[in-house]
Order: sequence, then C-alpha cells, then structure tokens
Amino acid sequence: MSTSSRASRSVSLRQPKHSSVTIVLSSGRVRYCEGDTVLGNILLEAKDGWKHDNIVLVVRGGAEVTLPCPSQSSAPLTASFGLMEEEILIKPSGYLGHGDHAIPFSFVVKGIRGASLPETYRGVHVKISYRMSVFVRRGFFSRYLDDTKELMIENLTSSNSDVVGLDEFKPFIIVPSHNINVVDRPRHCLLSFKITGQLGRRLAVNRPLTGSLVVGESVLPIRSIELCLSRGEIIRNNIPPMNAPGKCDARLLHLPPPTFSSLGRNTPSAKQYHHGQQHGFTRVCTEIQTWQVVDGDVMRGIKIPIRLPLPDRELCVTTEFEGFFKLQFDITLLIYFMDGSVTSESFPLDFFRSEKNLAMT
Repeated sequence: MSTSSRASRSVSLRQPKHSSVTIVLSSGRVRYCEGDTVLGNILLEAKDGWKHDNIVLVVRGGAEVTLPCPSQSSAPLTASFGLMEEEILIKPSGYLGHGDHAIPFSFVVKGIRGASLPETYRGVHVKISYRMSVFVRRGFFSRYLDDTKELMIENLTSSNSDVVGLDEFKPFIIVPSHNINVVDRPRHCLLSFKITGQLGRRLAVNRPLTGSLVVGESVLPIRSIELCLSRGEIIRNNIPPMNAPGKCDARLLHLPPPTFSSLGRNTPSAKQYHHGQQHGFTRVCTEIQTWQVVDGDVMRGIKIPIRLPLPDRELCVTTEFEGFFKLQFDITLLIYFMDGSVTSESFPLDFFRSEKNLAMT
C-alpha cells in the first residue's frame, strides 16, 4: 500500500471563509497508464480549526455492465467488477489548525491482484471508470468533507510493436451485386454504380481516421456520402447480479469461459439502435458520430481524401474482459442517392492506442 507524508504544511496565510477539501493532481495530469505513479496534494481549508478522524484517500476502479431489459416490465440486470482498489492514509486522527493545508500523496496505478486494467470507457450498457475520493469526518455535529476526481486510464501499445505509427489500410469496393444493405429499393431495380477506396481498419484511437474513396460510376446522381462510427457492446447473458458492488467479484465465480467468435458484427444500419441475441450473448449497437464526407454529386473518378478526427472520449481500444463483455467498433459508409435510395457497407475497426498522439496537419 502506498504511503504519503503525514505532516501537513501551511500553504498560505489566507483566512478561509469555510472548510473544504480538494484533490489536486500534479501538473493537472488526468491520463495515466498502468504502472504510472500518481502524484498530487490534498488541499484542506480549515475554518477556526477542528478535530478530525483519519483522513483517507480511497482509489477505486470498476466496470459496470447492464443487460438490456427483455421487456418493459422487467428490471435491468446489473453486474459490477472490481478492477482497482487502494486506501491511503493521508493524515491520522488529530487536530487541524485554522488556515490552508496541503498534504502530498502518491500511489501506483495497478489492478487488483496484478490484473491488467482496461481503458476508461463510457458506453450505453458498459461503463469502466476509475476514481479517487477523500473523506474527512469532523465529529458528530459537523458535516463531513469529501471530494472526488476521475482518472483516465489508457493502454498504450509498446514502442517495440510493429503497428505503432502505422495504420492498416484495406481496400473496398461497393457495387449493387455485392452490396447487402440497400434500403427502399428492390435489388433488381438498382442502377449501375461502383464505389472504391480504402479505409484504415487497424488504427490508433488517438489519431485521425484516414482513407480515401472514388466514385467510379453511378447512373443516379449522389446526394450525400457519410461515414458513421458505431460501437458494439457484446455482453454475456448469464452474468450474475451484484447486489453489493465491491463486495463480490464475478471473476471469483469461475464461470466457464465463453467465446465471442460466434456473434456477427455487421448490423442492418449503423444509425439504428440495434439489439441482437445469439449463443448466450447480447450485442447492442449505438451510433457515436457521423461525418458528411460529400455533399452533392461528385465528379466520377476523382479521389476524395478522408481524414477525420476521432472522438477520443467516446472510444477506447478494442477490449475483451475475461469473457464477460467485449467492446467493438465499426465504421459504416452510407451513400444517399437523389431518388431517396440508400446503400451502405460496414467495416470492422481494430483500435489500439499509440504512444505518439500525432496532431492533424
């Protein structure tokens, strides 16, 4: 367990108007990787001075999984998984004099029992978060003081990996005979069109999505071309509920390890909220962001470059957590024609996080 200096020091002669506690991280940094050391100070404002119990910094991280309700009358099933837990004694019980005080602290980012930590993620049915909280109890007749700050945990790809700095591009071709996602138009009524290009399939989540496309031919004029980024949350159906999060860990129940390979990724439309159940899993797809690449008809045979910034706070690296849930991402190319018909094609994405966050140029 990490320890910190137990002796507070006065940082100013200002007369505080009220008592409070604040967590301040060194250099304002909030993004950390596993194995990093978190440094900071607990800032205490004590008006008129007061006695206190042990001042403890509690660091907790966990994943919360909520299965979609099968019907409106049933309650959702929620399970919690403990990922990180540590308590650090900041200052033992005693008396804190009138004024401002700063107490330094430090701890190492590590998982429970040495387990690896998945990235921070805010989804619809899966949420992974890490927080540190400090509590100050000042007696029976005084309200307690507390403050909470969130930590962003990231998993960087090793600098020795061959994939760092290199996005894996794969070509694609969309023609009526190959396309399976055509809306509002029978297949035999489709006119000729051909759209080719390439998109990054394995790419860094902290760098732009790049690629290109070419409208080789299209009898109908094109109204718009869009790219839709969606997430797929695959959740195991028989996850046991946790009535007391933090008291019970689902990983200790020794459930048989499942496999995700039997559940398909393609969805009828990335813009629709989609539920799919198969082989003991539930897959929920939701839209994250849509970009308009082309507005109006375009010249045939012209290469259209694609370079789009990704919403980093809405994404994480492709994750599978011990057979209980998996986080996948897809990009869907949607072509809207002037007569109202729409054709689309979805491509799976494999995200990693590069050590170098290259700025868009």
